[in-house]
Amino acid sequence: MNVFVSLQSRVMKTNLALARHAIVLLLLSTINFQLSTALAQGTAFTYQGRLNDGAAPASGSYDFRFRVASDPFANDYAAPAILTNSVPVANGLFAVTLDFGGGVFTGGGRWFEIAVRTNGAGAYSTLSPLQPLTTAPMRSSLTAPAICSARCRPISSVERSHPRNSLARI
Repeated sequence: MNVFVSLQSRVMKTNLALARHAIVLLLLSTINFQLSTALAQGTAFTYQGRLNDGAAPASGSYDFRFRVASDPFANDYAAPAILTNSVPVANGLFAVTLDFGGGVFTGGGRWFEIAVRTNGAGAYSTLSPLQPLTTAPMRSSLTAPAICSARCRPISSVERSHPRNSLARI
């Protein structure tokens, strides 16, 4: 009888240890899932611009060529050009989604070269000067003291009155 109780005790301890391991693995997989979705940011971004035809805002369809340069004089390009055709421009405003892929924006200085032509007609005209690309902070789930620094602006009275806008915007 004493051997049976000892064997039963060992089996219960083993089952308890397996249950603990299963719970720990479940918790770790939940944390890993959250980290993997947080890091699953794509490389595409939206560029919004204003195009003038002479002194007046442009309107119509235009072809654009976008390139990322490694220096402000476009001596070296960090990625192949992206061509967009028949982009609608209304009152000078347009928006395109661009994806230069990974490894282009690695922290070094980058400049944006934009060339444009009337839809399908003639050669591209490169706009100057090149536009410096600057980083923008990504929104995260940090609390206000962690993200708010000297760059925070005061909250307006309209924003303050809405319960979802209780944190200062950067």
